[in-house]
Amino acid sequence: MSKNPTEKELHKILNQLMPDAHWQRIESWQIGAGIPDRNGCYKGVEVWIECKVVQGKKINLSPLQINWIEKRTRAGGCVFILAWHKKTGPRLNVNELIVWGGHEVREVKEHGIDAPGQRFYFPVNGDELRRFVFGC
Repeated sequence: MSKNPTEKELHKILNQLMPDAHWQRIESWQIGAGIPDRNGCYKGVEVWIECKVVQGKKINLSPLQINWIEKRTRAGGCVFILAWHKKTGPRLNVNELIVWGGHEVREVKEHGIDAPGQRFYFPVNGDELRRFVFGC
């Protein structure tokens, strides 16, 4: 099995796929618990993205993350959960990004990667991903 992907690699992938967006990586332990990992802006549209790297089906979201995402979504903010699902083995080779809107956070917490979301298989088309995320 290949080495496990990291969140740092996922941030790098987002920068490569959407280079025209202005991205800010957020270290929430410095400013407030529950705040998503990334803030991005493209053509005046601002989004927040909680990034997760998953090997199995479960997506770990803390109660503070769920609370922040729900409050910002109710206030009209554009928030997404983005999971990098990569798993390889003798009978399985999956490499995809899955994106859910903030209003789906509880379903994502309950059902993990099985929650209905927008799937982008590698090689990911950056223009399609950007249109989906910044077209919120």
